[in-house]
Amino acid sequence: SKPDPEIFQVAARRFEGGEVLDPACVLVFEDAPSGVQAARAAGMQVCHVPDPKLEEALRGGSYGEVRSLEEFKPEEWGLPAF
Repeated sequence: SKPDPEIFQVAARRFEGGEVLDPACVLVFEDAPSGVQAARAAGMQVCHVPDPKLEEALRGGSYGEVRSLEEFKPEEWGLPAF
């Protein structure tokens, strides 16, 4: 269970026909602080989408944060714009 990175490593192996991806090329959207920790431990990029009521002290550790997925701008992560 989180913050163990195994779940993210297993999920990454399911992309591209089972090929092992470079974890640094994987972007994770995560709402839980323990999930942010797990994705970072797996070597992946993390965009935190926290509950608005989450204490400030529990935020951080991600590469970026958005209040809603509607605010996500892929070009800020080196991805093509919508």
